[in-house]
Amino acid sequence: MFFLHKSLAWRLRAVRFSARLYAVHFLYKELFEMSFAENFRAARKEHKLTQKQIAEVLNIDRSAIAHYEMETALPNAKNIPKICEILEIPIEKLFL
Repeated sequence: MFFLHKSLAWRLRAVRFSARLYAVHFLYKELFEMSFAENFRAARKEHKLTQKQIAEVLNIDRSAIAHYEMETALPNAKNIPKICEILEIPIEKLFL
């Protein structure tokens, strides 16, 4: 029968736990970004605003807005209240 040294067995358990934690984080993050992107785009279109118009108010590049809608980035925390104000929606609706 094969026995692992205690420190090696502990390391293997830690690696397995880290892998599971990373997978859960990845899935949660993906769902979070999808929801934000869809809600952001829908609210922007509902107000008949262009990406450029929102970018000018936030003082950022238009490509950043495109990244928000393509689910490849999230806005800085300081811009989230401004986005909610521009789109006239509560923060909960933007992220849920």
